[in-house]
Amino acid sequence: MSNLVYYNEKQIEFLQAPQIDKNFICARGLGKTSVISGSTAMKIARLPMAKIFFAAPTYNQILTKTLPPIEEKWNEMGLIEHRPKRPGHYVIGQKPPEGWARAWKEP
Repeated sequence: MSNLVYYNEKQIEFLQAPQIDKNFICARGLGKTSVISGSTAMKIARLPMAKIFFAAPTYNQILTKTLPPIEEKWNEMGLIEHRPKRPGHYVIGQKPPEGWARAWKEP
């Protein structure tokens, strides 16, 4: 997570806000995806044994609309998906490999 990622003023304001529960209501193109990926990356760094999930009306929407741009931003930050022959930082839709630290409480 050492790569530099650009955030605009409103995104920085949101990411630095101390509240636990926050809402980022904005128009198209303001960077909601950047905020989601930045926010989750910060949570991963601070809470390494936590579980993270995304909610949407359908699972397909998460896989096709929500997750791809978030993953793109994570890649810019240096986070990559774990694959069998390429170690990474996260998995999607499968159990983490043996040897990974388990969630504090299993899902």
